[in-house]
Amino acid sequence: DKSSPTHDTQAGRGVGASRSGAGGGGVRSVANSLSALSLSLIILGQGWERHCTRTLAFLPSWDDATTAPRSERGSKRMRLINAFSFLVTGTLLPIACGQRPPGCKVPFGPDNCDVADYCRIDLDQAAMEGELAKLTEDSFQKAREIYENGGHSMPLAELTLATPLTQVALKGANVTGYSEDGLYVAGRVHIDRDAGSASLQFEYTDPLLCQVGGLGEGDVRVSGCLAADGVVSLEFGDYQYAYNPLEGNKNGRTLATISQMSGPDSCVYGSCAELYTDYYGLEFFANEWINAAFEQRQTNFENGVVDFSQIGFDGRAKAISKGTVVLSTFVEINRLLTKSVESCRDLNMDDALHFLRAAKCMYTGSLVGHSEDYISGGELLF
Repeated sequence: DKSSPTHDTQAGRGVGASRSGAGGGGVRSVANSLSALSLSLIILGQGWERHCTRTLAFLPSWDDATTAPRSERGSKRMRLINAFSFLVTGTLLPIACGQRPPGCKVPFGPDNCDVADYCRIDLDQAAMEGELAKLTEDSFQKAREIYENGGHSMPLAELTLATPLTQVALKGANVTGYSEDGLYVAGRVHIDRDAGSASLQFEYTDPLLCQVGGLGEGDVRVSGCLAADGVVSLEFGDYQYAYNPLEGNKNGRTLATISQMSGPDSCVYGSCAELYTDYYGLEFFANEWINAAFEQRQTNFENGVVDFSQIGFDGRAKAISKGTVVLSTFVEINRLLTKSVESCRDLNMDDALHFLRAAKCMYTGSLVGHSEDYISGGELLF
């Protein structure tokens, strides 16, 4: 019952997947359902999150929806579509209500503040597209550095400690230090470090103040980064460190890492992109598409092969910029929604809402929601 993702080999098109068997009436029914749901929630003025958490527990896994008897598939798939409608509603409801986030520079309400780092991936997208638009070998290389190394989402400082840790430093534990100008810099441990380790990954709490990664010289911002050498404080002691701020400040979330989140271990119930991985014959199909366009070569796919060696700068620029959004962030949204469902089934509502908000943020980005019309200026699917 599966159909392959449809492709047009011209650059900038053919980076989507479709499922057969949906007629015009079915599409109209889905559209009407989404419109009615959004409108009803707006009229009632009720919180979208409350409705979502009540509904998530009743959603099937994607495996259920694709392997159920044919007579049951329609209703199960409709329930999955309804899950995405909550994502859309969660975006549209605050627009209709005119909400603006107080003291939090992410779109559509303060509920997004705890996942603001997800939103900022659109700043990488904007910076990469700025380089691609120059249509030169040098600009494409700079665009690829942004694609691979980021600059705006989840900034990390990789520190070398003068003395090994005396205790285990657990992921999420508070760490503090100071910038070159003596400004207080707050952060947390990015990944666990065992006692005896002489290195530490410092994840910045405020990513706006330290932006390096793969950004060009004019876009780098180090005023809020840790100083080149100094002391970081953990709950069990102070530690001298040293690093190169222009080389040691990296990013844990980039367009490239998102493009590699579609493997079989990305969701408890299997791949979040099974239709794609089965069709292309590769786990990281989005990354392959984008790298092939950067390298001006043929894709290494089983199906839907595209030869970018025959396509110039302009066509490859469009293939890259569309691929990062339509392939990469689309699959990431699906992965986050699936993890929200999984958390809800485990009765972990905090994580369920966290992943749902993160999906909404990955859908909108950070640049929309601040203009007079609330919706212009975006770089992602919204």
